[in-house]
Amino acid sequence: MSVVKNYDVDGIPFDRVRYTDYNPVGGPNNWGYNPTALERYREETGATGTPLPADPQWTAWRRQQVTNLVRETALAVKAARPDVSVNAATITYGEGPSDQAGWLASRPYAEVLQDWVTWVREGYLDVNVMMNYKRDFVPAQALWFDQWNAFAARLQEETGVHQVSGAAIYLNDQQSSVNQVWKTREAGLDGWAGYSYRTPDRDVNENRRTNEQVLPELTVKLSGEGGPFERPVRWDRPNPAHLRAVSGQVQVGSGPLGGRTVLLLDAQGQEVARTQTDGMGRYGFMRLPLGPVQVQVGDVTTERITPLPRQVTVLPDLNLP
Repeated sequence: MSVVKNYDVDGIPFDRVRYTDYNPVGGPNNWGYNPTALERYREETGATGTPLPADPQWTAWRRQQVTNLVRETALAVKAARPDVSVNAATITYGEGPSDQAGWLASRPYAEVLQDWVTWVREGYLDVNVMMNYKRDFVPAQALWFDQWNAFAARLQEETGVHQVSGAAIYLNDQQSSVNQVWKTREAGLDGWAGYSYRTPDRDVNENRRTNEQVLPELTVKLSGEGGPFERPVRWDRPNPAHLRAVSGQVQVGSGPLGGRTVLLLDAQGQEVARTQTDGMGRYGFMRLPLGPVQVQVGDVTTERITPLPRQVTVLPDLNLP
């Protein structure tokens, strides 16, 4: 927020916004056993003792903490500067899912507790940059690359959130990287990103050639005549007119601030979305139905309010018993 408030930046990118690696393939995640997290987990859920890594409630609670961080950062950024883009580099380990059920069984969701599909669907991100780091010359990995692209393309159509396929150029030869650009475009994604510029192809990464030898060649293949980036394309900041969000905070007479289920209700009083409060009692929604809305936590409901466009509307504190 210091950067957003004090500098004319185009965007804020998240990286490693997840629990760490070094887990069994497909989970469970073994991290998060610090005293603060365990104390909050027990307080918010009523659990006792120390949960096992695969405990479903513990797993869901940890995953929600990451989502809370992304949501609250996005709301704070948009409240200060609606035209600043909020982006994330997201995990795509293994094969790609074909639907929501497949996503819930995927390695990113189970292994590093990163629910980036929710971030996309709830509007927390303006751009989702998948770290789709696959070797194009390995048939299984080439298939996985296409699967993740297809999954992201459906999300892009469903939500309007830009989807970018981030390719590991350091793992690929130059032609493989070019192939992945074309495959990304054919899938209909809004963008492709190449990582890492420091080692721009497999030869440099394996110390067979130098960066100085390879970069001019790769540049021509990507942006020269007949290349996928032969013509420049304009990138615009998010349109503030599309922003319409609410944020708020609960206060409690007793019990924890965090882990409270928060419902967003439309003009007819029907639930249209839900989230959870973070450890400070904060919540928010970034995709709202037209017209007035209400927020409900337990048996307590706010007054109806019609959020204005181009801003994050801050609701009065919700006082719970």
